[in-house]
Amino acid sequence: MELRFSMDAAELHQLTEDIIACRLASHEQTFERLAHWQARLLAPLTLGLIVLLLALLPLLVQGGYSAPSSIATLLVIGLVLLLWRRVAAPWLQRAVQAGQPRSARIRQHSAARLERSLRQQLSKSLPRLRGLHVWTLEEQGVLVSTPDGQQQRIAWGQLECVAESAHFYRLASRAQQRLGLAYTISKHSCEMDAATYRAGLAQLLAHCHSATRQP
Repeated sequence: MELRFSMDAAELHQLTEDIIACRLASHEQTFERLAHWQARLLAPLTLGLIVLLLALLPLLVQGGYSAPSSIATLLVIGLVLLLWRRVAAPWLQRAVQAGQPRSARIRQHSAARLERSLRQQLSKSLPRLRGLHVWTLEEQGVLVSTPDGQQQRIAWGQLECVAESAHFYRLASRAQQRLGLAYTISKHSCEMDAATYRAGLAQLLAHCHSATRQP
């Protein structure tokens, strides 16, 4: 069975916006994870570093440990642990909160740079997708034919849906995913009967496994 669809300038523009939105969402999630782990790990890591430095201080200053220095070190470490939750931990939390506006500005600048870079890359790579696309569903996999004449077979066992938007699916083999590549197939086609195209598209998607679809 063949799935035929065409992409024009308007659809390429929509695809550009979809890809950028997906990448920016992933970019935002990365910053959210970093902020989450920073909030969780900053206090224990800081405390551990302070305790380590205090424990090593006699060795660094005196070249070894003596009974008085060991006792003094233990007393100081105990005092630090006692005061930590009352003084240092709240101070660190306030410091993190005070730095949030700066972190937000860094996140915005990073997202803006990423968007500019993506638009520049996509303006060069996507025009080759303009024209007729043919996906041939075979017994062992799918044969993808793009308007520039390139063809590639993807075995069913390797085919995955890596993204989904309101207008397109992005499908790729596992090897392509490692390179950050994917093929685009439209959810609608003017080249075929709508019901036939939907049925063929459903048959194609039924072979996609481990799908990670983005809204």
